[in-house]
Amino acid sequence: MRRIAGLIVVVCSVVALTASPAGGETLAIVDASVLHKPETGMVYFSATFNRPPNLTPSISTGGDDGTTAPTGTGGPLIFDLPDLDGFQFLLDVADDGEDGAAFPWEVVVRGSEASTANGIPFRDGHAPPVEGDFNNGGWGPVLGVADYELDGATVSFSAPNSWVGVGEAGVRYELLALEGDELVDHFVPTPTAAFAGLTLLAGLASRRRPQG
Repeated sequence: MRRIAGLIVVVCSVVALTASPAGGETLAIVDASVLHKPETGMVYFSATFNRPPNLTPSISTGGDDGTTAPTGTGGPLIFDLPDLDGFQFLLDVADDGEDGAAFPWEVVVRGSEASTANGIPFRDGHAPPVEGDFNNGGWGPVLGVADYELDGATVSFSAPNSWVGVGEAGVRYELLALEGDELVDHFVPTPTAAFAGLTLLAGLASRRRPQG
């Protein structure tokens, strides 16, 4: 296990040093939290990055001469998608003895879909993708879509526990940061970092990998 953990550190370090497709500072996770409050029936999420994540496309209007102009001036709308950032919370909420499985995640929270879902979708992590749902990233059907707030470099949102299903076992989570379809950072609350890195490697080798 010690040898595997060392490999995990090397792999994650190489990923984190990847250049940003926008030519700027590569997105990195500073802190994250997932908090279930039984008294409110809600689960609260927060993710802080090293810079404000770009979760929505920039929109401009194409002029007749092929140039771009501000929106509202006529011409076709042009959506700039390549520089979008994304993130995913992977949630393990079931006391089912699958903590060591490659995919123990019952729920996947996909900030990577914020630009297309007008919010942050919560998806079933165990069910197969729905046919015709082209933004699923390899995950199951949508359980709900949460509004979010972006305050500087911090994204925060909440969802009813009926979407998440936190019980007596509590919630265990990991957070991925992406630029486009590229994984650039991976956050794991201590003390489960070694196990989580193993989960990440297994996920990257699988068809149902954590993706944008």
